[in-house]
Amino acid sequence: MNTEPLHSVSQTSPTLRRSYYTEILSNLSLNDLPSEQWKEIPEYQHYQISNYGRLKSLARRVEMPQGRFRIQTDQIKKVFATRHTNKHLKIEPIHIFCSLCKEGIKKNISVARLVYSLFVEPFDLNDFSKVVSYKDSNGENVHYTNLELLTISEQKYKMFRKGRAQSWRSDQKQAVAQYAMDGKLVATHESIYAAESATGLNTGSIYMAITGRCFSAGGFRWLPIDQKEQAKQTIASGNEKSKVVSPYNQKLWQKLGCPPITPNALPACLNLSMDTMPSEEWKPIYGYETLYEISNLGRVRKKAGWNSARGQKIWLPAQIMHLKYEKRALSIGLTQHQRKRFISITRLVYSHFIEAFDISDRHILILGAENPLDLKISQLKKVTAKEHKQQVHKNRKAAQSL
Repeated sequence: MNTEPLHSVSQTSPTLRRSYYTEILSNLSLNDLPSEQWKEIPEYQHYQISNYGRLKSLARRVEMPQGRFRIQTDQIKKVFATRHTNKHLKIEPIHIFCSLCKEGIKKNISVARLVYSLFVEPFDLNDFSKVVSYKDSNGENVHYTNLELLTISEQKYKMFRKGRAQSWRSDQKQAVAQYAMDGKLVATHESIYAAESATGLNTGSIYMAITGRCFSAGGFRWLPIDQKEQAKQTIASGNEKSKVVSPYNQKLWQKLGCPPITPNALPACLNLSMDTMPSEEWKPIYGYETLYEISNLGRVRKKAGWNSARGQKIWLPAQIMHLKYEKRALSIGLTQHQRKRFISITRLVYSHFIEAFDISDRHILILGAENPLDLKISQLKKVTAKEHKQQVHKNRKAAQSL
């Protein structure tokens, strides 16, 4: 048994409190810690929890496949930590859980709730209107002296009092600026409540747009008034989740064998910049006129517009699409009415810039684009599948005669 004195955890130094998980909960020795007590977990007679929050699996006979048995000795089981995000403090507090198994069914249970109910005061573990809180606000510290039982409202008040959360109502009082989707300032409002009165939008929608949970509200962008200087840059950048991190299509580049490229002279198929390339022209794609455009260099641009995602409408800025390379040909996936269709880039370029034809007609082939890094529209040629087959046969015969 470890005889080194250890004070109750609520009285330990901040360093020990921060390392409670590694110093105490990760201690898998069967030797008891000072003043450590164990109690059986209700409905899980093969497990015990200690007043420190350590979990013990008791010795028992365990049935194995094919009817065999093995004897399992006492052992301290690992507990695990889960993280959540506190956006107000910009930190990731943790909570400690343990896995309990009964009749082959595994269940994850909060260690703090188990310790409190067994060593402080019994309560219904399934009553989630009550939460076990930490006196020192450290989710690792599940020692029974550091736990307290609160209602949800009491827990929220505690978080406000300790500055770990900000009242939603106080957020509604902040001044906000209303912008059109192109970044032009429409109006300023002295509060979110005032914006609601002026626009008819509910405060919740505006607040979600301001905090970044959704891109826009009511067809407008919304920002706190104190971010007015950064507004143009923020709005012009579009939805941060859809921003291109790399200036070129890295996956396609790797698929093509990582050819040497220069950032200032990227091949069209790799170039994801919204800037128009030299001599580049754009046309709406037939059947997808409101959604996509094709250029004579083989680039595809998705137009800015509203998109549905998880039942919510969001505004996405225009962007250059990532091309795919399969079966020695470039293609693009176009989505409309929740249906995706892959189309060859050469078929799109030929039909829009040389001669219109039914791109769904598989009896027609477009040849002359052997090098995807150097698509030349003047080299594209339309042939029927029969003509191509005859030409291949003719070329093969000529090669054999040499």
